[in-house]
This record gives sequence, structure tokens and C-alpha cells, in this order.
Amino acid sequence: MAKALRHKMYQVMGSLGLITAGFPALAATDLDVPEAQTGLPQLDISTYSSQTFWLIIFFLLLYVLMSKLALPRVSEILELRESDINNNLSRAETLQKEMEEVKASYEEALAKAHADAQDVTAKIAAHTSEKVTKKHTAFSEDARKRLIKSEENINQAKNEVLKSMEDIAADITREGLKKVAGITVKQDDALKAVQTQLKEVS
Repeated sequence: MAKALRHKMYQVMGSLGLITAGFPALAATDLDVPEAQTGLPQLDISTYSSQTFWLIIFFLLLYVLMSKLALPRVSEILELRESDINNNLSRAETLQKEMEEVKASYEEALAKAHADAQDVTAKIAAHTSEKVTKKHTAFSEDARKRLIKSEENINQAKNEVLKSMEDIAADITREGLKKVAGITVKQDDALKAVQTQLKEVS
């Protein structure tokens, strides 16, 4: 933007120089100076003082205009742009700090969540293991009691079967002796004989 203003200023100064150089030529035309005497007014030594005077006047006028109007406005714009840039940089730094704080908070919360999840998982595993152990112990105890009871029932049934078989064997022995040999034997004696034979066989 400053380069464009300088370019415009150079154009204005060049235009003013051309206009200033043309003033003596216009004056010479108004005075009806012969064409042979006028020639190029820029090369006429008699117009150098007038050209220099008007050049200084327009240069001073241009300097005043530029210093009082254009340059303060340019300086103000540059200051505003610099202020905006500084504000944007400051805001960017603030946002960067806030982003870092948010990131740190997020990472801290994430780590805490992971730790809490691990604690909960460990507690659930411990509770589950304890329940499984209790269930297994209770099941084992119940199974042991049922096995003992089953063995007792089996032994009781076995004893009952053996007793029944002894009674049946005693009856068969009594009946056989009575029919074959004509000998009458008491029930208790026949039962003792059968029990003795069973013990010898076992």
C-alpha cells in the first residue's frame, strides 16, 4: 500500500511539473510572442525562474497535503493493522494456552477414567472369584455330604439285601434238610450256618 501511495505521489508530482512547465508557454502564447522566438518553453532560459518558482510552490503544496492528509491516514492504517496483528497474536497465544490446558485436563480425566475402570474391573474380578470360590466350596461340601449319604444308603441297602438273602438261604437250607434228610433245624441255627458260609466265601 505504501508503494502504491509513493507511485501515486510521483505521478502527481510529474503531472504538476508538466503543468508548471506549460505555464510559461501559455503566457507566451497570450502575449503573442512570435513562434520563432518561443520554441520549447522548457529549454527557454528566461522561464527557468518561473518554472523553479512554481515547482517549489506545488512541491510545498503537495508536501503539506501529503503530510497533513495522506501520511497521517497511512500511519493510522498501519498502526491499526499492527494493533490488529498484535491482538490476533495475543489471542492466538491465549487460545493456544487454553487448548493446552483443555488437553491436559482431558488427558488427566482420561487417565483417571482408565484407573477407575481398572479398579472397578479388579473389584468385579475379586468379587466374582470370591463368589465362585464360595459356590465351589458349597457345591463340594454338598456333593461330599450327598456322597456320604449315598454310600450309607448303599451300605444299608446292601445289608438289607444280605440279610434278606441270609433269611432266604436259611429257609432254603431248613426246607432242604427237612425234605432230603428228614432233619428239622431251627431258624436261628440255619441262619448262623448260612452266615458262617458267607463269611468264609467273602
